[in-house]
Amino acid sequence: MKTTKSKASSKELKRVPTAQDLIEKKTSDQLSKRMSMKTLSSCKTTRTYTTGVWHGASSSNRYQHRMTARDSDEMSSSSEESDSEDDFMSEQDRRKKDLAVKTGLTGEKTLECLQVEKLIKYLRWGNKTVTILVLCLLKDLDLKQENIQMTIEEQGLDLLLNLIDTDDLKCKIGSLRILKEITTNVGVRKSIRDLGGLQTIINLTKSPNKDLKCLSAETIANLANSGKARKAVRQYGGIKRLVAMIEISRDKKLHQHATEEVRKQNIEITRSAVKALATCAKSNKIKKAMRKVGAIPVLAELLTNVSDITILVPVINTLQECASDINYRIAIRNMGLVEHLVRHVKSDNIQLKMYCASAFRKLCEDKDSSDIVRNNKGLQPLIDLLDFSDNNELLIAATGAIWRCSATPKNAELFEKANIVEILIGFMVPSYTEEVRINCSGGLATLAKREHNREVIRHKGGIRNLMSQLGYTTVALLVNSTDAVGVMAEDKESIGAIIELDGIRLLWSLLKNPSWEVQASAANAMCPVLRNMEDAGEEVRAYVGGLEIMLDLLNSERVEVLAAICRTVAQIAQDPENLGIMTDLKVVRLLSHLTGTKEDLLKRPLSEAIGFCCAKEENRREFGTEGAVVPILQYMKTTKSEEIKAAAAFALNHLSEDAQNCITMHKNGVFEVMMETIASKNESLQQNSASCLANIRRLAMCNEMARYPSCGYNLAQSTEISTAVVLGESNPEAGMGKDQVTSKRQLCEEVVNPDKAIEIARTCEIGRKTAVSVLSTGVAEKEETALVVGRHNQNGTQRNSQCINNQPAFNQRNVIGVIKTMRHNKGTKRHPRVAKIVTHTGEGKYG
Repeated sequence: MKTTKSKASSKELKRVPTAQDLIEKKTSDQLSKRMSMKTLSSCKTTRTYTTGVWHGASSSNRYQHRMTARDSDEMSSSSEESDSEDDFMSEQDRRKKDLAVKTGLTGEKTLECLQVEKLIKYLRWGNKTVTILVLCLLKDLDLKQENIQMTIEEQGLDLLLNLIDTDDLKCKIGSLRILKEITTNVGVRKSIRDLGGLQTIINLTKSPNKDLKCLSAETIANLANSGKARKAVRQYGGIKRLVAMIEISRDKKLHQHATEEVRKQNIEITRSAVKALATCAKSNKIKKAMRKVGAIPVLAELLTNVSDITILVPVINTLQECASDINYRIAIRNMGLVEHLVRHVKSDNIQLKMYCASAFRKLCEDKDSSDIVRNNKGLQPLIDLLDFSDNNELLIAATGAIWRCSATPKNAELFEKANIVEILIGFMVPSYTEEVRINCSGGLATLAKREHNREVIRHKGGIRNLMSQLGYTTVALLVNSTDAVGVMAEDKESIGAIIELDGIRLLWSLLKNPSWEVQASAANAMCPVLRNMEDAGEEVRAYVGGLEIMLDLLNSERVEVLAAICRTVAQIAQDPENLGIMTDLKVVRLLSHLTGTKEDLLKRPLSEAIGFCCAKEENRREFGTEGAVVPILQYMKTTKSEEIKAAAAFALNHLSEDAQNCITMHKNGVFEVMMETIASKNESLQQNSASCLANIRRLAMCNEMARYPSCGYNLAQSTEISTAVVLGESNPEAGMGKDQVTSKRQLCEEVVNPDKAIEIARTCEIGRKTAVSVLSTGVAEKEETALVVGRHNQNGTQRNSQCINNQPAFNQRNVIGVIKTMRHNKGTKRHPRVAKIVTHTGEGKYG
């Protein structure tokens, strides 16, 4: 009895094994079994299925080194898109070590991992029946757990890829079901790509079995989250097969008498294929491939006729991804899909709303699409989406759509009524993500173009929010914020707040940002700030080294940066002291080197900068020495833009104050160009052209006085009269207007030569009549005079005819000019006296 009690007490004192003990025991058993299996495998032959379907363990290793030459080239070369998954893999080892801690176990492996390892062992060494059973057991596990996914990746991924390459349908389906679940893991996707399993999965999309089609398409949808995987899908022809899957499943003639079960299968195929296309559409090259294989009509048909939310969501997701391409935007607008997107943005599904808003963000870059959204009452649903402030993705899509839609004036008016400006200002706080604040800043920069909205932004503290964002490093946030600050600086009332918040220093510091977009945006914002603030010159000089930083950007390779810096230079050069500093920093040479540009974006600000820098006499002379005069004159000859011509005329007007520049202009045909631009409706172009010609005229008259001092011309009076005649309007210095100049007929007889008559004819109608009178008196007998007067006068040919009748000493040169004038004025009959004179002079060839 005593012995029995001692045994019982010993049982009671025995320690209960913990999970730690069980794990250690199972691990040791697994290691001993593996060692024994390795020993036995050396003397065993490979096991195979008698049916020839499954090739056993020997063929399971072929996926371990199954990388084709194309795959190896892809891995060595740069992918078509950035693959963030490769960076993620550096953390895989650390995450594996933390798996046991996450599950609450202190052993090396969790119980689930040991169970998966045991199943994979049976999968590797079992027969066909065991293989199918193991696949079913693996499918029943929680494959969304990261530790299970990693265990399968390490020990059984090659087996699963090998199974989908067999001839057994059940093995293919079972393996694909598991791969579809575990490919949500980044590491698994990379391993499949490295093992070369993508091509096999893509080939399954053309299988006659519909389950295989669906599973393969869904697996591709997960794998295509990687840039290199998308490249492989495109190269192996996966896009064409996915589009073909949708077309076949939607073919009404083919499935006209299909059963209900077949129709459900077709819906599943369509859903799976559209999901894969939505993931692949992130690549620009795949967008082009989709357009070539006819994906746009297929997606349009689905958007128009399908009401299933599970299909509509990936369809609209695909469209919003492709809308970044202008060809897709045009096609979506022309096919009437914008109206359907407006209809779906009003639905109750949050994800559907988000994708529709994202599509509007890209589509509404075109004015026509923005008008369609407004006409179909799609703006209010976008405003209502701002109520979902807790949904970050939806908020990003909504604010982005409002930003783009607000570019249209009518849309901006509707947004004003909804107080959208105040709402956007409320989102510009650090509690919201940068993407939201980027869109809000862009929306404020667009809406602030209206004066009323600028006042609201100023009163609601929007300037402070914008200035606080200039300290961030995100490029898009900096660009939109500086754009908004530049627009707000158009109001002098906002300048005080910008200066108080140290805005000029912040804008100036952004010129050192490595991004060219930030540099251009900061320079553009600087211009209205300096233009509207008081003592801007002293403020610029207060920043030591600021001008050096700015002028260094004139060596940039980006046209946008060069144009923005030229605008800033033009603004700063209006201060004499700052102009002197920039002159010492070789601004003339830097600007002269840019005059050979062919970019219209740069021509206007460059010409304005050169014009303002000509305020110093030495700069005018240096511009001529550096060869800047002729290229600017070429701007006026080649461009069709009135704004560029006006800026070029402004620069030439100031350059013409140097005598050598006048000679250069005269040699390169400045009169032919300027005589046409004087008749322009652009007042600035007309004024600067006339002033430039007046400067050249003064130089010519001075030269004439030096050669013929006995003529007795009063140089000062002649200069004033010449200036007034050329301008055709009041001259402050001469104190003469159109009527005064025209009424003085003796001025035409004493001062005005044939060239001056041409200038009068081009300037005004009264001057044209005067020019005809001058011709009739016989003072101006020159071919060009008659030609130009007739060309720029409604009744020029008849008045030239009057000159012929009243002029006894009509010569051959006048005949030529009148004949050319008649040719220019189509429909006017030849004057009989001209024919008579032509016959008399024997110069019939001119007729």
